[in-house]
Amino acid sequence: MNIIIEPDARNYIMKKNKDKAITVTIARRPGGCCGGGCELQLPSVRLGIDPEKVQIYPKAVVEGINVYYVGDVAQRFKTVSVKLEKLLFLKKLIAAGK
Repeated sequence: MNIIIEPDARNYIMKKNKDKAITVTIARRPGGCCGGGCELQLPSVRLGIDPEKVQIYPKAVVEGINVYYVGDVAQRFKTVSVKLEKLLFLKKLIAAGK
């Protein structure tokens, strides 16, 4: 799995998290066309790592950022991009997968 962290997101992580870490998981959302019962599975990212998960989740280091991820992420996506979304004064990390 290839992990891409955009420069704005990297700077935000370095500034906001003392551990310089993010966690990538899979968010499951209802979806589908024509009222189908499909479930969309999308990458989701959050700042930091739950101390209880440090030993469980695989880890990759990307540009000085510790990226912890659920094993399914690597199986479902070839590439995960982490970006910083800005709306007025609010900022949050978002993930996109291919």
